[in-house]
Amino acid sequence: MKVQTAIDTLEKVLAILKQYESVTVDEMLTDLSVRLSSARTNKPAQQPKVDDIPDYTAVIQKIKTMNKEEAISFLSRFKKDDIIAIGRQMNIKLKGKDRKKILIETIINHYGFIHLHTQRGKKETVHETLLKTK
Repeated sequence: MKVQTAIDTLEKVLAILKQYESVTVDEMLTDLSVRLSSARTNKPAQQPKVDDIPDYTAVIQKIKTMNKEEAISFLSRFKKDDIIAIGRQMNIKLKGKDRKKILIETIINHYGFIHLHTQRGKKETVHETLLKTK
């Protein structure tokens, strides 16, 4: 293969990758395989409807109010795919190959850091503490 042929091929690949810039590689490959399989059968590709994608907003709000142990037991009731969907809705990158326990810990730790920052913001400064004691 000549270098120019390789350059032309890679430019085509780059155009495809730019179309999927905001999604993961797994999602891109899944979409491409669905589109290719429907092209072979001459049927239009089935895109997931917005109604088919579950909304986990209530679950996420509930997790925010729980302590770590409660949140772990609460999330353990969900299937692995649901936990990944919850993480995606929270804008957390989760890997499908990870175990369920690790996925749950990742979500819990995400909120643990948020709570830590809010607690630090609520701490009194040394100056405020000294003023109260006077």
